[in-house]
Amino acid sequence: MSKRRDTDFLFISARLRGLENQMLTQARMERMLEAKTNEDAAKVLSECGYEDLVPLTAQTLERSLAQNREATFSELASMAPNPQIVDVFRMKYDYHNAKALVKCIATGQDASHLLIDAGRYPASQFLDAMKRDDLGALSSIFQQAITQASDTLSATRDPQRSDFILDRAYYEELSQVAASSGSEFLEAYVRLMIDVANLKSTVRTIRLHKNLEFLNAVIVDGGNVTRNLIASVVTTGAMRFRVTFPPST
Repeated sequence: MSKRRDTDFLFISARLRGLENQMLTQARMERMLEAKTNEDAAKVLSECGYEDLVPLTAQTLERSLAQNREATFSELASMAPNPQIVDVFRMKYDYHNAKALVKCIATGQDASHLLIDAGRYPASQFLDAMKRDDLGALSSIFQQAITQASDTLSATRDPQRSDFILDRAYYEELSQVAASSGSEFLEAYVRLMIDVANLKSTVRTIRLHKNLEFLNAVIVDGGNVTRNLIASVVTTGAMRFRVTFPPST
């Protein structure tokens, strides 16, 4: 696909500028913190386009947040020169829902209260598809990852391993969608996301005193920093600070 030009985003840029007036700014957050009652704090949100939250309950707040999130994604998708640009930001909710459903279906629990309806696939339809084991409407990467994660959880009873599979697929699909969007900025953004995720995984590996085999399992490809460089830096740092890794099993 040809690269997008800056002029392709003129309309959406102007629209986003207009929407900035409804953002929850620092001044508005301070007003919420200083509000005497929860209802007074909720009134500040109404200035940002949220529905009337009085009386304020956890249910009305969650519903309003979900509605505004979906409305924002839908509007952006309708304006974007390529809807895949918005998919990059929706995708994390699909994979969150997949993690919840894989675990809950394996244990016979109800996952409906854990799902977030903000992904590419409506949560209710995704739940029904998982229960019927009919994943044909999903992307091929997503399908394969769910199947592999479910099989791994069934064989090992280790939810962490199934999460690793879905995490790797998430970043793989994220990279593919960003590349096909035609936006160099989005591609660079996704590579940076992968670098941040790998940094977190590396710090967690060291803190938990896991071995290099574990590190290799949690690191995902596609970032600016390669897995070989990460392993090299970790090994060198471990030697420098006398941190030892347990042997691989």
